[in-house]
Amino acid sequence: RRCPNTMRGGGVLEIRPFYEAEDFGDALTPELRAKEQELRARSAKR
Repeated sequence: RRCPNTMRGGGVLEIRPFYEAEDFGDALTPELRAKEQELRARSAKR
């Protein structure tokens, strides 16, 4: 991926952690799990 260079010279690009549905354990309801799977399937079709 590319990032626009808005600073002259050096700069710092911060990469933040990415979370998976499993990271939320029981807090992720069955409805939210279904929605997450639906969004992943839709995204895979693109």
